[in-house]
Amino acid sequence: MQYQSTCRIIVITWVDQNLDGLSELTPKSARCRVYEVDISYPQHLHDMHNDLPFLLQNSIPHGSKVRKLMATFERKENYIVHYRNLQQAIDNELIVEKVHRVLEFIQSDWLAKYIQLNTKMRKKARNEFLVFNFSVQFRTELNFELDPERHTDI
Repeated sequence: MQYQSTCRIIVITWVDQNLDGLSELTPKSARCRVYEVDISYPQHLHDMHNDLPFLLQNSIPHGSKVRKLMATFERKENYIVHYRNLQQAIDNELIVEKVHRVLEFIQSDWLAKYIQLNTKMRKKARNEFLVFNFSVQFRTELNFELDPERHTDI
């Protein structure tokens, strides 16, 4: 179960503009950070990471007018990144050139109990109940497909 930011009381603080404490953060830490950094991709990693470079960004490719999620080796300036993605990038030898800002907040597994309860209830459910749920879903989809005013080919 992944920890997520707590929704009851949100405590957000700005911390020192450096990477101190990044290595101590874990997925179960009580605090979480989001960094704004300048980061570069060393040339010697390009061949090794060619299939899927780290740190995707939303930009407009050359010759297009539409924004797309792109995986490139370009230097990223003022890149906003969650601490876990930054840890992964640093572990794979990407270079953080500058830290602009660091935002810290509280995280917890507040949704875990709900998910575990739903999983438990689904396991207890009888076959008739599951079949009923699937039949309702199927019937809804069938009605949507048969109604020409609501159906559009893309």
